[in-house]
Amino acid sequence: MEILVALLLIIILDQVTKRIVFSRNPSVYINRGIIFGLFKGNQYAGWLYTAAWLALALYLYFNLGLNGFSLGLIVGGTLSNKIDRFMVGGVIDWIDLWGPIRRFNIADIGIVFGLLIWVIDKINL
Repeated sequence: MEILVALLLIIILDQVTKRIVFSRNPSVYINRGIIFGLFKGNQYAGWLYTAAWLALALYLYFNLGLNGFSLGLIVGGTLSNKIDRFMVGGVIDWIDLWGPIRRFNIADIGIVFGLLIWVIDKINL
């Protein structure tokens, strides 16, 4: 049940915030590549990237003790970014910070926090 709750929570939060931002600023950054904008316009890279994240999450869950909440965050974030690719042709990255990792969204935060929660859980902090 926690998998489904986390998955739906991250998808709903991500999609709602993206739609609000996009409706107010249609020129918001759309990442047509994958991580850091690599492979722009290559739809196969996008599918491979999505499949890799889903496979990694399932491997961690079934073999290395990834908890259900973390699995839901990772899968939810991955699927929400894939929804963007279908709806607008790329991922809406609306949070813009200075530094090497400049643009991201709630789905990306879900993926990172899912992994971070798992790591903290594994080292028993």
